[in-house]
Amino acid sequence: MENLFKRPRKITEDIENRSVTWLELFYDLIFTVVLLDLTEGLVHHFTIENFLNTTVLFFLFLWSWNETSVYFDDHGNLGVINTVIMNSQIILTGIATLFIPEAVEGDFSHIIIAFMAIELLMIIIWLIVSYFDKIHRQVALSCALLYMMVLLFLSSGYFASLESAKVIVIISLLINYFGLFLLSPIMKKEYEEHSLDYAIKDSLIERYGLIMMITLGEVIAGFYTSLKYPIYTEKIVGFVLSAVLISSAAAIFYSILGDLEINVKSAVKMLAMRLLFLGDIYLIMTSGIALHLILEGHESLGIRLLFVLTLFASMTMIWLIRAIAMLPKNRHRAYIYLGVELAVYLGLTIMPKMVLLLGIDILLTIHLVHYIKTRDSVIK
Repeated sequence: MENLFKRPRKITEDIENRSVTWLELFYDLIFTVVLLDLTEGLVHHFTIENFLNTTVLFFLFLWSWNETSVYFDDHGNLGVINTVIMNSQIILTGIATLFIPEAVEGDFSHIIIAFMAIELLMIIIWLIVSYFDKIHRQVALSCALLYMMVLLFLSSGYFASLESAKVIVIISLLINYFGLFLLSPIMKKEYEEHSLDYAIKDSLIERYGLIMMITLGEVIAGFYTSLKYPIYTEKIVGFVLSAVLISSAAAIFYSILGDLEINVKSAVKMLAMRLLFLGDIYLIMTSGIALHLILEGHESLGIRLLFVLTLFASMTMIWLIRAIAMLPKNRHRAYIYLGVELAVYLGLTIMPKMVLLLGIDILLTIHLVHYIKTRDSVIK
């Protein structure tokens, strides 16, 4: 029976140079819809409240994606059990996506039910791991217990008022993310007893790259919608400069990602690195939304600041990921450079739109050239 259902891999059964499977790619596709609904809802009705609601929803969906992806990276195969798990996650994510528009407006009452089902699925996943993998049992059971507590707390949101439900979702989300850090002593014991590496494997890094690619695709698609009739020269130039900007940001991200080997010295750092990847994807999405609004004529100082600060934070996040992975020696020089760069970003906010876009294009090009030069020097 176990052979028939092709049990999940044990954490020690690592596959060298593992390629991302069609099942993982199929799962990632549902997030084109998730990110489309998140970005469209915010662009069409941008308010501070809707922006905060979208932020909560982004990290809610990306928590389930990240948790499922980490599970599959350590325990996945194309057996019946994992196929059922992944397809169940796709279906539940699709159902949750139906309630994004109302949740962006502040009504979390229906999306709570969908995420209760996703939380329950994660509990089942970790219970399955604890059954098949004795080495990973303590961590798996601890994760299952943590998510059981969150599920109970999340269920109270169904009976609460709209404002209380939102607070319950936010608290549940924080526990889902940061509760894992409380389990780090258990992880440390397990990893040290069995000589496991605190590593983010190439296959998982590739998955972060795929989600970033989906995010960038949604951002560029948004730029096309800004080219509404009548089309005139300024619109076309703005679109071209924006496309160059996003392409440069993507080139920086993938030039770093392509040569990255992440082996850290603790479970806390490993968990933190995963959060940094998710954070960078969020920042790129947010800067893309703000840029879309600027292209459509919403040029308030607040929108401009949101654009430049999230883009700057994204570039800083990429530098931080690289710094943790490669441990550079000249960090003080980097801090000075980041400070000067931030000042330039802020200065550009008061410039005309085309000067703002062109200035950031130049900054990102300098970034890209620097990363390519340092990468080549490391290779040599």
